[in-house]
Amino acid sequence: MGPSAWLLGVLLGCRDPAAPRDFAVLIEAHEVQGEPVAGVVVRGEDRHPLGHTDGRGHLLLSKRAREGDNATYLLAPPPGMRLVGPDIRRVVLRQTRGLGDVPGPATEFISVDVTVRQRTVPYVLLVDAGSDRKGLPVLVSGAARGSLNSQGVAMLVHDGLPGDEVTLRLLTGDDPRLRPRDPERTFVLPEAPSPLLWRQELVRLPLLEKVRPVRRSSTKKRPVEI
Repeated sequence: MGPSAWLLGVLLGCRDPAAPRDFAVLIEAHEVQGEPVAGVVVRGEDRHPLGHTDGRGHLLLSKRAREGDNATYLLAPPPGMRLVGPDIRRVVLRQTRGLGDVPGPATEFISVDVTVRQRTVPYVLLVDAGSDRKGLPVLVSGAARGSLNSQGVAMLVHDGLPGDEVTLRLLTGDDPRLRPRDPERTFVLPEAPSPLLWRQELVRLPLLEKVRPVRRSSTKKRPVEI
C-alpha cells in the first residue's frame, strides 16, 4: 500500500466514529496521603498480566477499541497494602484529547485513579476470661486463632489497618454451663498499634441436683385387733 492510500485510509477511519482507534490508559496509584505507590499489578479482563506501576505510581497501557467501548482492569496491591475501593476497575473509552493537527488516528488518554492504603501493622489482642477457663477457643473475625491458657488468658497478634474492625469471640459450646454463650467483642483498630484488652467474665452455672421422690405415709387405717 502506497503512502497516499495509507493516509486516505487513516483519514477515512478518523471520520468513522465506529472505527477502532488507539487509547492510552494511564493507571495512577498513590497512598491516601498522596505518595505514589509502585508495584500495583494490573491484569486485563482475561487475567493476563499487563504490568505494574513504577516508582512514580504510573503504568501506561495501550488499548485498541472503538469509541464508547469498555475496558476492564484487575488490580492487586503490593504485599502488605490494600486497595481503597474495588479491585476491578471499568472505564468507558471516550475521546478526551488527541495529538493536535498531526494526521492520523488520535491517541486518547484515560486516567484511572487507584488509591492504596498504608501497610498493615501488628496489633496485640489480649483476652482475659478468668481462671478455670483453659482450652476455650478464641476466634478473630471468624477464624480460629488460639485458645485460653491455664490462667484463662490468650495473647494473639493480628495484622490490620487503622480504622478496620476486628471481632473477638469465645466459643463456650463444649461447656453448656458457661454463661454468656459464645460472647464476642468488636474493636476498631486505633491509629497507633497498641494492645487491645478484652476482659470477659464467664459464670459456670451449678449442677442441678436430682429431686428424689418423697415417700408418703399410707393414710389407710389398720384394723384394730381385739
